[in-house]
Order: sequence, then structure tokens, then C-alpha cells
Amino acid sequence: MASFEFLAIILTGLGLTASIVYYTTVLQNANKTQQMQLETRQAQLFMGFYTQWLNLDFYKEMTEVAITWEYKDFDDFMSKYWFNSNLEAGAKWGRASTYLEGIGVLMKRGLLDPSMMDDLSSGYIITMWEKYALFITEFRSRMNQPQFGEFFEYLYHEVKKSTIEDHPELEEEAMKWK
Repeated sequence: MASFEFLAIILTGLGLTASIVYYTTVLQNANKTQQMQLETRQAQLFMGFYTQWLNLDFYKEMTEVAITWEYKDFDDFMSKYWFNSNLEAGAKWGRASTYLEGIGVLMKRGLLDPSMMDDLSSGYIITMWEKYALFITEFRSRMNQPQFGEFFEYLYHEVKKSTIEDHPELEEEAMKWK
């Protein structure tokens, strides 16, 4: 009789062990699936950004705003490019900056990986922020809108960090940018 009770205890222990192993395996597979879904979602968002970037009209506008526009100070920018004085230029600025702001929101929410954006368009992101930071910070102050461009700024800092991590030789140069 004692051997039957002993066998029942052993079988119960084996069943419990098998259940724990099975549950652990199921959890690991669920975690892998969840990670793959996240990566897939990030890739889809990234491809949406990339597809827009390949749109010739968008690319031309972004290049114009990022590279060819020049301004001396806040008032000069407002007179040349803001909506009140130049509707077409204002629309170009609005599309470019709002687009980068939107990418910053997605990155802040963990839906886009900074290194992916660094790989595709760090040059434009860094150039745009550094070129227009003076305007944006002055706009925040004058218009009492401290949130203006906050996610564009976040995007800039995250992409800049990723750029330095990928290219440590730029770290000394980056100190000059600050």
C-alpha cells in the first residue's frame, strides 16, 4: 500500500512538473509572438514613412525646406515663410515640420525605433532641427506655446543619439553641434 501512495505522489509531482514546463513554453512562445508583432508593426510604420519619402513632390519640398531656405532670425523667417506672408511656403514648412513631428510622436510612444530613422533620414532630421531650432524655440516663447515642435525636437535628440552610437567617430563633432 505504501508503494501505491508513493507512486501517486511521484505521478502527481511529474504531472505538476510537466504542467509548469508546458506553461513556461507557452509563455515563451507568446512573448516571441508579441515581439514579432511589435517588430512587424514598427516595420509597417517605417515603410509608411519610407513610401512618403519616395514621393517626388514630398522629397522636393523637404529638400527645399531643409537645404535651400535661409533666414536670419525669427522675424525674417515669419516674413519669408510663415502662412500669413507666403501661403505656399507656409504650407511647405507645415507639411515638413508636421511630418517630422508625427514621426517623433510615434518614436516617443515606442512604435518606431530611432536607429531605423537614423538609417534612413538622419541627415534631414538633424539638418532640419538644427536649422529651425532657433525659430521653433522663439515661436514657443513669443506665442506662449511651449509644446510647439516638442516631438520634432524629441525625434532630433533620439536620432542624434543613435547616429553617435552608430558612428562614435562623430562624437567630437557632435559636441560642436551643441
